[in-house]
Amino acid sequence: MSAVHATADERQKSIKSAPVYGQYEQAEDRESACEKLSRKAAASSVGRQLGSTVARSIGNAIIRGIPGGLTRK
Repeated sequence: MSAVHATADERQKSIKSAPVYGQYEQAEDRESACEKLSRKAAASSVGRQLGSTVARSIGNAIIRGIPGGLTRK
């Protein structure tokens, strides 16, 4: 088998006559699914941490308040 070499003009003519010409010329930088899932997981983790911190603070305030309320008259 011999290699077939096209000239630059033949190559451009072939590219422009392709059925998908014009659909893939411009590169797009889209977020990958991995990037989206990583960001969502990080946000979820921060939300859980914040929620548990708030719940812990409320629980501590309630626990500290009960003995104080029992001793006051």
